[in-house]
Amino acid sequence: MILRNRRSTRKKIKYYAYHDYLTGLPNRLLFQQKVEEQIRVAQKEHTFFALLFLDLNGFKHVNDTFGHDVGDQLIQAVAKRLQGHFQEGVTVSRMAGDEFNILLPNLSSKREAEKVADDLIRLLESPFIIDQTEIAVSGSTGISIYPDDGGDLKALLKRADFSMYQEKGKRK
Repeated sequence: MILRNRRSTRKKIKYYAYHDYLTGLPNRLLFQQKVEEQIRVAQKEHTFFALLFLDLNGFKHVNDTFGHDVGDQLIQAVAKRLQGHFQEGVTVSRMAGDEFNILLPNLSSKREAEKVADDLIRLLESPFIIDQTEIAVSGSTGISIYPDDGGDLKALLKRADFSMYQEKGKRK
């Protein structure tokens, strides 16, 4: 019995080392590993991929108005909606707070990444029902393309983040 509990505890520790505690999505560490793996594949096969940065607009207002428990439920609902939207092979990761990153492997064009970003904005247009309350949030996205926008994770994330803030500026 004790041995079984230790195994279970080790398994949970390993899981949470690579996954977000709230959503179960890959965390920053696992996302980094997946991007580094994709860089190796892209270099070998001369392909490209995209990173999308998604930030929720209005999330602070949700926390301030309804409380952090509702905010956590909203993050979980967004994560579930994002996971259900993508096919296998796409990595959706929660980086922190209301920020998500998406790894789109094997793109045929930059326009394909732009279409996915547009789809994400539309995906968030439908309100979420949390504790019998309709909650609306929107999102802003940024895109970076490997290798055009950088050759490593740090450069790609920086470019996607910058691109997202440019997009936010256009919407104000």
